[in-house]
Amino acid sequence: MNIPARARPADTLRIVELLLLWEGALRNARLARVLGVHFTTASRLLAEYQRLHPKAVSYDQTGKRYIAESSLTPTLSSGDIDEYLTMLHRYAVEPPLAIERAHTPLGEVAHDKLSILQRASSDGCGVLAKHRSMRHPTATTKLLFPHALIEAGRRWHVRAFVKEASDFQDLSLTRLSDLTLARDARPSAASPAEDRRWNTMVKLRLVPHPELTEAQQHLVRDEYFPGAAARVVTVRGALLPYHVQELRAATDVRVQRPPDYQLAVEQPEQISEWLFPP
Repeated sequence: MNIPARARPADTLRIVELLLLWEGALRNARLARVLGVHFTTASRLLAEYQRLHPKAVSYDQTGKRYIAESSLTPTLSSGDIDEYLTMLHRYAVEPPLAIERAHTPLGEVAHDKLSILQRASSDGCGVLAKHRSMRHPTATTKLLFPHALIEAGRRWHVRAFVKEASDFQDLSLTRLSDLTLARDARPSAASPAEDRRWNTMVKLRLVPHPELTEAQQHLVRDEYFPGAAARVVTVRGALLPYHVQELRAATDVRVQRPPDYQLAVEQPEQISEWLFPP
C-alpha cells in the first residue's frame, strides 16, 4: 500500500478502528481523506480490518460502508475518547457531530517560564523565581528545584522542592515571575525520589452522595461507574485534592450536599492526610 508520510503504516489500522469505534460507520472516501491515501488503498485497509474482526464489522451493500457492530471492542486503540479527539485534531478531520469542549483556561502558560523550568530539571540545577499566593499576595523570591508539571483544572502547576520551605510544593505557573536559572545544584533532599507525597499512590473511593434519593443514586452509579456500587481510582497523593475538586466529590457530606455535590468520597478520614495537606 502506498501510504504517505502523514499516516505511518503502523497507525493506519488503528485509525480505521478509531473511526469505526467512535463514528459507527466508515466509507472508503472518508478514510482516504483522513489518511491522505488513494481510494483503493483505503478500501484495502477497511477490508483488512474487517478480515481481522469478521464478527464485529460488517459491510452495508446499500450504503456502501462498513458498519461497527455492538460487539466491536478496541484492540489497537485505548477506547479513550481523547485518543479519537487527538486523531481528529492531528489530521484536521471534521467529525459527523460538531464537538465543542466547555473548558475555559484562565491564565496562559508562557513558553519562557516553562522552558526555564524544563532546562533546570534537565541540568539538575535550581530556578530563582518570584512567587505570589493568596496567603502571601506580595511577591517573595524562592529557590525552586522542579521535577514535574501538573495540569489541574484551569491551571498549570510546577511540582518543585522549595528551599525556603524545605519541602515539595505545587506552585501555579501564572503566579511565578522573573524566572532565572540558579547556579545551585539540586541537593539530595530535592531529588524527586524524596517527594513522598508524589511517589505515594492513594486509592480514592467514590460513591453516590448518600443524601441523593435511591433513584438518583442509581442514576449516578450508571453514569460514573456502571455495574458497580463505587469507583476506585488510584492517584498520586500530591494530586488527590485536585482530583476531588475536579470531580466535585463531597468530603463532608453534612456540609457539601446535593444538588451541588452528586459524588462523595467514602470514608474520607482514612485518606485525610492526602485530602488536607499541611
